[in-house]
Amino acid sequence: MNFRKGFCLLVLLAMVAIQPALAAGSHPAKPAETAQLVDVPMKGLAVNGAAEKTLQTTPGDDVGFDLSELFSAKASCPSGGNATFTWTIKDSCVDGLGIYIRFFDETNDIVFPNSSQLYSIASGRTGVVKLSVKRGAKICYGAEPSDLDGSYWGVDVDNNQSCDSCCNIVPATGNLSRSVSLICD
Repeated sequence: MNFRKGFCLLVLLAMVAIQPALAAGSHPAKPAETAQLVDVPMKGLAVNGAAEKTLQTTPGDDVGFDLSELFSAKASCPSGGNATFTWTIKDSCVDGLGIYIRFFDETNDIVFPNSSQLYSIASGRTGVVKLSVKRGAKICYGAEPSDLDGSYWGVDVDNNQSCDSCCNIVPATGNLSRSVSLICD
């Protein structure tokens, strides 16, 4: 193993070792669970009461990056083309509704989970969503109560609002974690 490869391996191992310590924070009262998927198309996809629009996706759409990136040769110590962005979202509204949430890669025009589904978090619960995202991308969240009453958090579930504090830029190295507690006014 040459010096360059050894150094890259050492940096990678150090990042993996300190990631849990960086992500540690206050523990939620209720255990976090993986957010569930529900079928709710984005408003821009509605076809004025006509038959629903069918969207076809490729396997690359489902993971948020081009699979060929995994096999491309790197000339230098790679920072990696992708990172894992772990979102921990808590529904702090005590309204019994729960929340729907989507994530948007505004740099690469990608919607997570997709434009016809949302992640669902039960009322008073905490949900965890792990996204595979491209480095350097601007990732934003948007949420609404599950009754879709028009109130929203972040950029809304259709990404039609602006919000600087609900977006993050994926770093050139390492993974990213963010926790958000959504409260009602």
